[in-house]
Amino acid sequence: MHVRDSDDVLLSNTVITSNVRNNKDFSAFGGGGIRILDSDNIRLESVVISDNESTKGGGIAIQSSDNTVIVDSQIIGNHVSEPDTPDSAGIPDGGGIRATSVSFLTLQNTVVSSNTAGFRGGGIAFLSSSDLLIDSSTISKNQASRGGGIYLGARFNTTTKSENVQIVNSTISRNVVKPFTFEFQFYGSYNAQGGGISAKYIDGVEIISSTINGNQALGANAQSGGLHTESTSSNISLTNSIIANSRGQDCADGATSVDTVSVIEDGSCGASRSGNPRILALTANGGPTFTHALAENSIARNSSVGTCTVTDQRGKKRDISDGACDVGAFEFIEGLDDVDDTSFFVVPLKSGKSVIFGL
Repeated sequence: MHVRDSDDVLLSNTVITSNVRNNKDFSAFGGGGIRILDSDNIRLESVVISDNESTKGGGIAIQSSDNTVIVDSQIIGNHVSEPDTPDSAGIPDGGGIRATSVSFLTLQNTVVSSNTAGFRGGGIAFLSSSDLLIDSSTISKNQASRGGGIYLGARFNTTTKSENVQIVNSTISRNVVKPFTFEFQFYGSYNAQGGGISAKYIDGVEIISSTINGNQALGANAQSGGLHTESTSSNISLTNSIIANSRGQDCADGATSVDTVSVIEDGSCGASRSGNPRILALTANGGPTFTHALAENSIARNSSVGTCTVTDQRGKKRDISDGACDVGAFEFIEGLDDVDDTSFFVVPLKSGKSVIFGL
């Protein structure tokens, strides 16, 4: 599906509501499922973009467009593969979504999961673009070489871009980066960086009330399972957020500014608070996307003052009755979320005995 007709008439102000599955597109502009090119005010609403393939933008490729909104949708199981010829324009970026020269891209209440890219951005590659908002969304189980979940940065050159990127009330979970050697020497070899998020040559990135958990950086010389920033070129601020349970350092390199309430489990990136935040499994906890609940005895509970968003990722109102909200994307609400990792259920047997299963 292309948001542009055969006569090059731009199809702006379009709402897409149909699902797109099992397509392949290896053209110069990419976009295995959907290609949005030179089009403004495009809205994808309640769609599933799945199992599509391209050499860039496996699920969706957006280029030279303004104000694309993706809401209440699922971008799942898409793939970008290495092109057949060594063409710099065909670098395999953006397994789920690839955005270049985009003025504004918004993801809200959306899942980007199980997508793969050979190089950058297993879930999302946001390249040389302006504004990005990821709100109340889950980026999980994606894979690449740089930025397993999300890659933020310049497309080719080393000029730092001053952008406006916000990741708010969102979960970045169980994404993976692995070393990758391209078949053609034109590209070369690349070690793994940033299992959850990788940022290079980009300034003005804010991560707010979000949970980055269980991401991995694999292989020799791998850098940061959680968050990786290029030390000389990128600036990221972390507010009321969690980075934990990474394979590889939680937070590596870069000019990363961490506020005093955020929890980084291994204490990297100069975090004031470290230690196990006791995050439970990624699952349905209410709301349109999966989240990581907090155990009742989590150090992330009731410890943030003055940095609370109005709601959590699920859309539940933050509980500040005791003067503080929880750190991360999930707000523990008494009576609604009274579970922890010692919960159990009982199954009675015909013999009169019972079997107890831990949750």
